[in-house]
Amino acid sequence: MFAHFIPTHFQYNCNQNNQAILHLHQLKLRLRLILHLTNGDIPNKILKKKKKKKKKKKKKKKKKKKKKKKEKEEEEEEEEEEEEEEEEEEEEEEEEEEEEEEEEEEEEEEEEEEEEEEEEEEEEEEEEEEEEEEEEEEEEEEEEEEEEEEEEEEEEEEEEEEEEEEEEEEEEEEEEEEEEEEEEEEEEEEEEEEEEEEEEEEEEEEEEEEEEEEEEEEEEEEEEEEEEEEEEEEEEEEEEEEEEEEEEEEEEEEEEEEEEEEEEEEEEEEEEEEEEEEEEEEEEEEEEEEEEEEEEEEEEEEEEEEEEEEEEEEEEEEEEEEEEEEEEEEEEEEEEEEEEEEEEEEEEEEEEEEEEEEEEEEEEEEEEEEEEEEEEEEEEEEEEEEEEEEEEEEEEEEEEEEEEEEEEEEEEEEEEEEEEEEEEEEEEEEEEEEEEEEGMLG
Repeated sequence: MFAHFIPTHFQYNCNQNNQAILHLHQLKLRLRLILHLTNGDIPNKILKKKKKKKKKKKKKKKKKKKKKKKEKEEEEEEEEEEEEEEEEEEEEEEEEEEEEEEEEEEEEEEEEEEEEEEEEEEEEEEEEEEEEEEEEEEEEEEEEEEEEEEEEEEEEEEEEEEEEEEEEEEEEEEEEEEEEEEEEEEEEEEEEEEEEEEEEEEEEEEEEEEEEEEEEEEEEEEEEEEEEEEEEEEEEEEEEEEEEEEEEEEEEEEEEEEEEEEEEEEEEEEEEEEEEEEEEEEEEEEEEEEEEEEEEEEEEEEEEEEEEEEEEEEEEEEEEEEEEEEEEEEEEEEEEEEEEEEEEEEEEEEEEEEEEEEEEEEEEEEEEEEEEEEEEEEEEEEEEEEEEEEEEEEEEEEEEEEEEEEEEEEEEEEEEEEEEEEEEEEEEEEEEEEEEEEGMLG
């Protein structure tokens, strides 16, 4: 009831500071003197109540200590029982493991017996297989001899095929040469066409003359010699005309080249003039228009000539088409023969490809089976590792829980010891105070 008169720091620090303890005792003594002066009976009642409280506290402490001891003993007994149970369980597990090992050994013995029986059967089968293999080897030797003969025949066929291929290559080269010759012939034909045109004109004239000559043959027998001479002269003249025409053509080509060069020069001059003066552009455009008109006229003339040439070419093309048709028929026959040979070769290649595909499929199936077995083994190993990890984690968790429980128990024991020490100190202080009070009260 008078605790609020005492500073709190003296209560908490009494064990650490002796001066504070002395000061506290002095204050308590002064309070008791005040009480004694006011009313002498109050201190005695207070002391009796305090003694009763102390006795009750001591009894409670004793009960608590007894309970704690009992609890500790019970816990120790329980721990011992648990340890015994664990040992029994371990022994049972060991016995079970031994039984399992014995069963496994028995199973292994049975398996070994079965394997021995299987080996005996396999040996018998192997003997039979060896006999069959000997027979097969004899057959294979015969087949090999036949195959060797076939290979020799195939080699001969291959040599013949190589010779044929060489001949085909030579034919292709000849065809290429023929094509080149044809191109040259076409060029020559073009030149001949021009000459033929001239000859046709001459022939027309000659036909007219021949008609007249036929009518006048009777009358002009004497003049025949003269006409022959004239014909010779005409031939010479024709040759001269042909030469003149060729010269004219060359001159025309030269003129065209000169015109082209002149046009290029004019264009260059025009560009220079455009850079220098813009006014002269109109004049140049007019000149270009005139040139275009001239070119159009030339093109029209060329078109007329081309039409005449096309008519002649059509006749020649008809003849060439007939020849080409004959050649095409021959080529078609050759192509049919080649196609038949190619089909036979393709069939052989397809058969070989099918055999290769079957072999590849078998290899792929074997690889897939091996991969599946490896995956199953890996999965089993992973499952075993996971189970081991889980068991280790469970063991670690159990160890951690046990450590935590031990730490909690240690903390509780420390707290209880601290409480007991504090209570003992309080009891000692109270006893000292009572002794002092009894000494003061006398």
